[in-house]
Amino acid sequence: MESTSAETPVFAAPAECTECVERAQRKERTERKERTERHAAARVNPLLIALACAALVYELAALPLLLRAPHVALLTLTLFPVVLVTPIHWGLVHEGIHGQLFRARGANERVARALAIGLALPFDA
Repeated sequence: MESTSAETPVFAAPAECTECVERAQRKERTERKERTERHAAARVNPLLIALACAALVYELAALPLLLRAPHVALLTLTLFPVVLVTPIHWGLVHEGIHGQLFRARGANERVARALAIGLALPFDA
């Protein structure tokens, strides 16, 4: 029988176990980072939706009134915000179609469908 002393461990973990632990820790860090990014996107989406809705209201309500502007340059400047927000608007519809706009499926479909109607696009999810 071998004697055990304080200097030599009774049970030594093999090198494979430390690799497994390191791999698990890396995986946990990656998952934590992904969760943080998803939470950040969940906070930004409502702001982008509000921006798209504001541009839509401007486009449908204020822009027709501005068509009576005497200068073409003024009309061009009034179209500029609508042109800038349209890709964001489409991107929100696209994310809603794929179920990435909100966590809840019902909210995704309702909001994305309303945004699609605002762009006069079909919504198929």
